[in-house]
Amino acid sequence: RMLGDIYVRSEFKLHKPVTNEAQLKAFFNGWEEYLEQMSRTARRKESVDTGALETKEGQETPIYGKDLPLDMELSDEQKLQLEKLREETSRGGK
Repeated sequence: RMLGDIYVRSEFKLHKPVTNEAQLKAFFNGWEEYLEQMSRTARRKESVDTGALETKEGQETPIYGKDLPLDMELSDEQKLQLEKLREETSRGGK
């Protein structure tokens, strides 16, 4: 969670000076989708923990995030950020 909090703060600080309306809209839409995904995941975990939702054998619980489409185009900056995030998560917060 600590790594996630740092990442979120960093992203918002980077976008704070942005004035391009299209970029801002895309940025906030992305974060709204992320928030919705995390809310669904948290509700699902809570439902499993309380016994209100059963899982299939071998199913990992909870499932965080979602798979990206294979044909998704990323800018060079997005690719760099994704690589940095991969490196940080592979370190396990060390």
